[in-house]
Amino acid sequence: MQFNTGIALVTAPCADLEFIVQLNFLVDLTFLMSHLHPHVLKSGKVPMVVIYGSTDADSAGRITKEYPWVRLVAPKLQDRYGSHHTKAMVLFFNTNGVKSAQIVVMTANMVAGDWNLMTQGVYRTPRCALKSKKDAGSSVAAGSIQGTEFGSPFERDMSNYLRGYDLPVLNEVAHRLRFYDWSACKAVLIGSIPGRHKGPDLKKWGMLRLAQVLQDYVQLPEQCCQESSVVIQCSSIASLTPRFLQTLERCLSSANNADDVHQVTTKLVYPTMDTVAQSCTGLLDSGGFLRLDESVYEKQRSWFEKHMVEWSSYTVGRQYLMPHIKTFTRIYLDTNTNKYAMAWFLLTSHNLSRAAWGDLQVNDTQLYIKSYELGVFLAPSLWETEVDPYVEMMPSTLFEPSPSNLPGVPVVPIRLPYDLPLNKQSSPCFVRRPHY
Repeated sequence: MQFNTGIALVTAPCADLEFIVQLNFLVDLTFLMSHLHPHVLKSGKVPMVVIYGSTDADSAGRITKEYPWVRLVAPKLQDRYGSHHTKAMVLFFNTNGVKSAQIVVMTANMVAGDWNLMTQGVYRTPRCALKSKKDAGSSVAAGSIQGTEFGSPFERDMSNYLRGYDLPVLNEVAHRLRFYDWSACKAVLIGSIPGRHKGPDLKKWGMLRLAQVLQDYVQLPEQCCQESSVVIQCSSIASLTPRFLQTLERCLSSANNADDVHQVTTKLVYPTMDTVAQSCTGLLDSGGFLRLDESVYEKQRSWFEKHMVEWSSYTVGRQYLMPHIKTFTRIYLDTNTNKYAMAWFLLTSHNLSRAAWGDLQVNDTQLYIKSYELGVFLAPSLWETEVDPYVEMMPSTLFEPSPSNLPGVPVVPIRLPYDLPLNKQSSPCFVRRPHY
């Protein structure tokens, strides 16, 4: 996972792009177009589809007139409190006749302020080549899941997510993905699609999807079972209910061996008023994306006071760049080396809200989701093989970008956006009031 180091890192300002799919909430088309390669802009032969939640109408009209190969699509929403909150890209390349594709999952809106003034996170797949003709024409390709039409779990997840929009243009993209070999992507996608999901679809999206993935992919080490923390870190917190919080905490605590756990606590990382006041965006501008209204805080004050810890990001170099990133993880202290390790990690567009994760209804037989969301899940088991049967994930910092543990134990470094250990807030948390 990478932190924002400029949009050019992500938009791939390459001359070999042949098809671009952008999915985002806020889209500044002028900003987006300014980061495409001049060849792409001049050729007029690189179609781009932008699935958006909000964009400036005047700018959109001007851009689509100047660049008729840009197509804007607003997805269907079933609830006025829902949004298209996903932030991702699907990029197709043709490099001197050699085709490849790449998927990017991120937390930044396609606007300048998100990239220049906030802490964000990005996951990028490698450029994945076309499947061999033998594999593409075979019902069971090398590395495929037996009995399915997909070549890898990652391919299946992304195809299912895109088809969940029920948009012909994204159905075409989902079909196109199947020509590429995504088996190198050691990640699991966690999506949310608006709707009332039940029956066989109950665990397909939202927090129940995450709970199922945790049960399938996470075997907690013994030290994690003894004591660990599930850590929530997000930028926006909507109106919550005790039942939703209990259900989400239960889902986040899932694992293949969850019954072996002795102690697990939940932490919520969020900036204090003092930290926001000293940040690059200050109190006024930060209130535009750090959305915890005072009324929401007061309704669940006891829960917040029990679980909130301070945003501190000195070792990561992001102390004064307020977090628009959203991460969920489970951390524990490896007492053999006195270093922190992670049982799993999720980078996502999901904030702490029922609209994003879903609300269980009808005696827990239905999950009602209002928004489109997408995240990428990582766990040590995705890297473990017969050669390396035990792998650890560890947080990296500016001072230790490649952490190490016991000799012979491979480590997957993950750049958490905050410092460890976690500390209780030293001043009141940042809440939005009517004047900011």
